[in-house]
Amino acid sequence: MLAISIKQPWADAMVRGQKTVEVRTWAPGGKEGMLIAIHAGLREARDAPKIVWEKVGWPGDLRRGGVVGVGRLIEVFRYSRRQFEAEYYQHLNPLRWWHKGLWGWRFADLRRCRRIACPGQLGLFALAGEVAPEVEQAIAGGEPSTCAG
Repeated sequence: MLAISIKQPWADAMVRGQKTVEVRTWAPGGKEGMLIAIHAGLREARDAPKIVWEKVGWPGDLRRGGVVGVGRLIEVFRYSRRQFEAEYYQHLNPLRWWHKGLWGWRFADLRRCRRIACPGQLGLFALAGEVAPEVEQAIAGGEPSTCAG
């Protein structure tokens, strides 16, 4: 199983279904339809808008350093400035982050699971052999996100 490491609070916002688009400067190439593990990085995004922290909890409340859920990557697209602004409540990134070359990764079927400790990496990465089955087992008993997004 592939994973992507995302800083808090965005990782929790993703697996709760409150953020459905991850913004990156690169496209994952041919990964649409895949189930991707959401890894919560060790660092938090201090510049995250207050609305995001209010949705998911404050820094001391959030899980870090492991997989916290999964989502199905359903679409990858290049953002225009207009679309980036219009989809604020789907990606929740500060609008000042806009620059040419941003990609949106749209997710569906987002599910939370207990934190499964493992190191993160830059880019998409394969979960270590023993971690992937543990994630699959954890999400089998997980709850689909109940937030509309």
